[in-house]
Amino acid sequence: MVHFARRIVRRIAVILLVGVLFVGVGAALVYQLLRGSLPQLEGQSAVLGLRGPVQVTRDALGVPTIRGASRGDVAAALGFLHAQERFFQMDIARRMPSGRLAELLGPDAIHRDRDTRVHGFGALARTVYARLPVEDRALLDGYRDGVNSGLAGLKARPAEYLLLRAQPEPWSSEDSLLVTYGMAINLQGSLWRDEKSLALLHERLGPKMASFFAPAGSEWDAALDGSHTPPPLPPDALEIEPVWRQLFGHSFPARTRRIGTPLDSGSNSFALGGARTETGSALLAGDMHVSLQVPNTWYRALMIWPTAGGERRVVGITVPGLPVTIAGSNGDIAWNFTNSRADCSDLVIVERLASDAIQYRTEQGTTARLESRVEIIAVRNQPAVTQVNAWTKWGPVVATDWKGRLLALRWTMHDADAANLNLAQLEETTNVHDALRIAKSCGIPALNILVIDRAGNLGWTICGKLPRRMGGDGQMPASWADGEQRWDGFRRPEEVPEIVNPATGQLWTANNRLVGGAALDVVGRGPYEGGARAKQIADGLAQLKKAKPVDLLAIQLDDRAVFLERWQQCLLATLTPVTLEGHSARNELRRIVAEWGGRAGVKSAGYSLVKQWRARVIENIYAPINASCQRFDSGFDVGRFDVESVAWWLIEHKPDELLNRRYSSWPALLLRAADDVIEDARRQGGELHAMAWGRINTPKIVHPLAASLPAFIAQRLNMPFTPLPGDRDMPRVQGVSYGASQRMVVSPGREADGIFEMPCGQSGHPLSEYYRGEHQAWMEGKPTPLLPGAPAHLLQLEPRPR
Repeated sequence: MVHFARRIVRRIAVILLVGVLFVGVGAALVYQLLRGSLPQLEGQSAVLGLRGPVQVTRDALGVPTIRGASRGDVAAALGFLHAQERFFQMDIARRMPSGRLAELLGPDAIHRDRDTRVHGFGALARTVYARLPVEDRALLDGYRDGVNSGLAGLKARPAEYLLLRAQPEPWSSEDSLLVTYGMAINLQGSLWRDEKSLALLHERLGPKMASFFAPAGSEWDAALDGSHTPPPLPPDALEIEPVWRQLFGHSFPARTRRIGTPLDSGSNSFALGGARTETGSALLAGDMHVSLQVPNTWYRALMIWPTAGGERRVVGITVPGLPVTIAGSNGDIAWNFTNSRADCSDLVIVERLASDAIQYRTEQGTTARLESRVEIIAVRNQPAVTQVNAWTKWGPVVATDWKGRLLALRWTMHDADAANLNLAQLEETTNVHDALRIAKSCGIPALNILVIDRAGNLGWTICGKLPRRMGGDGQMPASWADGEQRWDGFRRPEEVPEIVNPATGQLWTANNRLVGGAALDVVGRGPYEGGARAKQIADGLAQLKKAKPVDLLAIQLDDRAVFLERWQQCLLATLTPVTLEGHSARNELRRIVAEWGGRAGVKSAGYSLVKQWRARVIENIYAPINASCQRFDSGFDVGRFDVESVAWWLIEHKPDELLNRRYSSWPALLLRAADDVIEDARRQGGELHAMAWGRINTPKIVHPLAASLPAFIAQRLNMPFTPLPGDRDMPRVQGVSYGASQRMVVSPGREADGIFEMPCGQSGHPLSEYYRGEHQAWMEGKPTPLLPGAPAHLLQLEPRPR
């Protein structure tokens, strides 16, 4: 029996040893495969698209300096680097706007493909490429050749394709245009939903009540031209009563769905003229806010090529998939972008004929037939899905309204003239005036651009196409069948507003309304971000007399809760001695709020509680409106509107006729919101003092494939989950999956003094030493150099014959 037991033990040991060896050998093979897709850092490599040799050095963070004999050679070399470091990111960036994600990622991506196939950007990219000037096509072609050489130069396919058991497809020149369309979808693709929501609000409340509850702005407005939005003025009681009776004629839940305040737009940029800086040179700061993921959106680079006067040195950020510098400095000018939220799209009500639903009315009494565009969506490991999109002469049908009418989308980005490669011209521009002229011709989504030059000048304008509207302002869906409302082409460059060298010596943008009056008619009337963040930036700039780069970085990192100060005081006033008596939780709430510190700091429970209380107050105010509209459109959310000024006016004036009738008085509504905050904390399993902002505001910056991997592997791919300060209504914008994708401060000609920070690192490869090399400094807000440091690696790229 003993011998038998020993034999069994020995057999089990052998089996376990073989298993361990098998797993070990497998892990070693996987590790070697992964190492095979690491980028080449040194030696030589032959690259298609090059006409001469290119030298690439990388510093200790992996930031390359690319030196070539021409701009075309530099573009090809940049494509080589993008492919070796970030090809999977590039692949996603071209698949998303063309509706081809499911082909690679499987059925979970079908819904996204359905949404984007509506726009027809795949075919449009091919049309636009064929119409580009010869020199622009050559730049894209050289970049394409560099990308495909970089991909082919890897010893193994990128790690993501090993996991997906897929092969990467070669890059095409049209794919770079798709990357531009992807940016347009992310920045502007859903703004038509605001028009749809506003129209429903007008339908349910009537024009006067709707204009009150969805105002055009607030007292926080911080427009560059000093224009202001008038304070809200409610209709008289006789107008309110029938609307209010109608709203409360239907039951609605005591706890309506939370009103959203998503971080769906972002970016700051601000500048000081030479008279306001320590050196006498203009100074620019920019931090673009996007969804944060691994790898980071941007790829840093310093690109150098010869010019007639010497050489051009352009430092800044590129996006993998495009051969141009998105934001940066060329020694003469520096530039940065923010989302303008200009109104570049309209919803058109399609008037179908009762006798033939395929026919619809057009201008001058004519009719047309709805066009059916069939899209075949390939799905990984599953049968393809067929989708039929209806198109009108104005654009695709994207929705139906509450009356069942088709809504077509007229969007500037559907026009072939709305995309080009003119952005590359900024790299060679030497002054603000020329830069603004070029910016207005850039074929990109409508963005704010701030530009400064080494002479101390500064300027602002809007890039991209802006529609010329006739017969309406485009704020709500309208029929264009009678020809009264329509677009008459696009605005000419001289019509697009600009501001150069204002008397204050400062400019700022933060997705807010920047102009009023006739200029606003050109740009379009919203929907703009509330002005609190912009105002805090403008006020911070006004304090600076002889500014240095670190002073502008300090504004970028400003997490003071200026916007919530009056709400904190109001909550304290709500928690009166009478309301506190016998309520220990309310007493604790008041104590924590009184000691909140006035910042969105990671340890501040008071900040979290004030923020949540404000949200609850607004929900209680708007609950009957939200519930009434959601009966007709489940996607309706008053959080799409700038409700701050209305909510505050109601709290101050306490009109009985506008009180949510679930409450006996305005103080009762405010107190109920405080009790809701207490109940929310209990439901989350914590005490009030444990509701520190950092507990809520812990960014989850993850790799897109991490969710499908075991936790111990995903942890290696993701960035550390570290609580960070900041929020949406202050300069330091920070959310769980959203925030500053980079911070840059620079003065043209003084790039050596510039500052740069970004999350993650240069490389998208988890085994690369550059995968997370810049992340810690970004989290800490630690100033690091804009220019690359001393070379750590040297790579020589040589022309490869076809």
